[in-house]
Amino acid sequence: MPLKVQLSINPISNPNNNKKAKKKKNTELEKLLDFYGKPTTVEYDRETFSAPADVSIHETRLEWKGFKSLLFEEMKGFSLQKLALQFFKSEAKCVTFPNIKTLLSIAMVLPMSTATVSFSYMKQIKNRLRNRLQPSSLSKLMMIAIEGPQLDEVNFDAVLSLWKSIKPRRILL
Repeated sequence: MPLKVQLSINPISNPNNNKKAKKKKNTELEKLLDFYGKPTTVEYDRETFSAPADVSIHETRLEWKGFKSLLFEEMKGFSLQKLALQFFKSEAKCVTFPNIKTLLSIAMVLPMSTATVSFSYMKQIKNRLRNRLQPSSLSKLMMIAIEGPQLDEVNFDAVLSLWKSIKPRRILL
């Protein structure tokens, strides 16, 4: 569910003009509201503790209508991280959309990977040609693949010059 939570808020994965995407997005929002919009009770050591709901279901639906237009007008093409950064920098947006702020905060702290995603990336990284990777190397490569920057955000010239400056290389680039 964490990845779907983030995709439901992510403007890149939600095209504005696709009716199927709108319906799916609303389904994901309803799942979020079903989970975070209800009070929770926990029983521990024969005592029951209750906590109020994280967000108001009705108010969140109303906020979502206004926030959706904001996503596709001001923040179109932003990654989820950039969206959150711009959103939290604006005091007016945080005050206008308090429930969306809560859901966005939750989405940013949920783990990005699940077991199926991890195994999918592991299969791509540790293939038959690279089957002797050390666990630490595999872990670092998977972290880059799952949570690293998008390829269009990477300055490959800077990476290459840094790699060349680390130690002398046999091949001149």
